[in-house]
Amino acid sequence: MILAIILMFGGLLAVLYAAGELVTKRNLEARLIASLFLSIALMLIHAALLLLDDVSYRIPQILGWYLPGMLFVGPVLLRYVQIRLHLSNVSWNWKLHLTPSFVSIIGLLLVFNIGTHEKIAVISNLKKGVLPNPYDWLTALTSLHPIGYAIYGILFLIRSWQERRFPNEVLMRILFFLMLTLGVISFLLFIGFLLHNTILISFGAMLCIFFLLALHLIGRRFPGFFEDLQLVIEKGKYKNSQLRGKDFDSIKQQLETLMKEEHLYRDDGLTLATLANKLQLSKHQLSEYFNVQLNENFSRYINHHRIEAACDLLLQYPDKTVLSIAYEVGFNSKSVFNTTFLRVKGLSPSAFRMQNKPF
Repeated sequence: MILAIILMFGGLLAVLYAAGELVTKRNLEARLIASLFLSIALMLIHAALLLLDDVSYRIPQILGWYLPGMLFVGPVLLRYVQIRLHLSNVSWNWKLHLTPSFVSIIGLLLVFNIGTHEKIAVISNLKKGVLPNPYDWLTALTSLHPIGYAIYGILFLIRSWQERRFPNEVLMRILFFLMLTLGVISFLLFIGFLLHNTILISFGAMLCIFFLLALHLIGRRFPGFFEDLQLVIEKGKYKNSQLRGKDFDSIKQQLETLMKEEHLYRDDGLTLATLANKLQLSKHQLSEYFNVQLNENFSRYINHHRIEAACDLLLQYPDKTVLSIAYEVGFNSKSVFNTTFLRVKGLSPSAFRMQNKPF
C-alpha cells in the first residue's frame, strides 16, 4: 500500500509538472517536456493502480497502459535535448520513432473490453511475481526500448566531447547523468520483468520518481542549463569562421543602436534571423558573432537587455506590476521573466525592487 501511494504521488506530481510547462511556456519545447512528464506519469499511475487490489480487479482494463508511456519516453527526451541544443538538423524523422507508442495505444483500445477474465488472471499472477508467456517477454522487451535512446544519447555526448572538447564539464555531466539514469531505469525494469523480480521492478519505478524530480530540480537550480549547454556546443562549430572580413566594431555599434535607441528587444517575437537581416548578416554569421565574439548566445544577449530595462522600470515606477513590466520589456510570460531575472540578478524582481527601494 505504501509503495502504491508513493507511486501515485509521483504520477500526480508529474501531471502537475506537465501542466506547469504547458501553462507557463507555449512552445514546442514545453510540449515535449510536458509529454515526457505525462509519459512518466502514465507509467507510475499504472503501477500504483495495479498494486491496489480494489482497483486492479474491478478495472482490469488498466492492464498494459504503461506501454505507451514506456515507448514514448526515449524519443521525446532525445528530441527535446536536440531542439534545446539547436541540433534540430539531425537527419532522423523523430515522429516515426513514436510509431510503437501509438501502435500500442491502438492495440490496447482494440482489446480494452476483451479477455477480462484473462486480464484478471494476469494481474493476479503479476502480484505473485509470476507472469506467463508471452506477457513476460513482451514487458521485458518493451522495457529495453528507452535503453537504445539512452545509449545513443550517451555515445553522442562522448563523441561530441572528444571532437569539440567542451570547457564546461558540469553541464555535460548533468546531461550525461540524465541519459545514464534513463538507461539504468530501463535496464532494471528489463531484468526485473525477465526474472519476475518485484524488488527490481519496484526499484526501477522508484527511480522513475527520482528521474522526474531530477528533471524538475535541474530546471530550478540551473535555469540557464540548456542555454549554457547550447552555447558550449555552438562555440565548437566555428572552426571555419564565416565572419572573415567583417568589421566587429561596426557590428557592435549597430547592435547597441538597435538595442539602446530603437529598443528592439521589446519585440517578444524577435528572432535571430530578423536581427541578422537588420545587420545585413546571415543568421549563421550573427550566431557566430554572439557565441565567439560576445561569448553568449542570441537568447541570452536579448534577455540581458530586457532584464536591464526591467530593472530600470522596477525602480522608476514602483506602482507598476511585475507582470506589466515583464510584457513591456519583451517577455511573454511572467514565469519566464522571473526565471531569467533570477538567473541574471540572483534574486526575484520583487526582491530586487524591495532591496533597491529608496528610503
